[in-house]
Amino acid sequence: MDREEPPVSVPVSPGEKMRLLVKQEVHAAVEESFGLLDTWTAAYEDTVSQLREQWRLTAGWCFFFSGPVVTV
Repeated sequence: MDREEPPVSVPVSPGEKMRLLVKQEVHAAVEESFGLLDTWTAAYEDTVSQLREQWRLTAGWCFFFSGPVVTV
């Protein structure tokens, strides 16, 4: 059975530590932004789908009462 070597600690300058921390924070912010974008996109698609279904079910009545029907 092979023994794993312990991780080697490499000295890192304060500037490098700051760069790595900023990179980590930016990555986390981007991940959160894309998660929110996915959520908003799904909600928008659901709303559009519901509105299209409502329009499909009421298209005849809308035409009769509101004038010309505009296709979406």
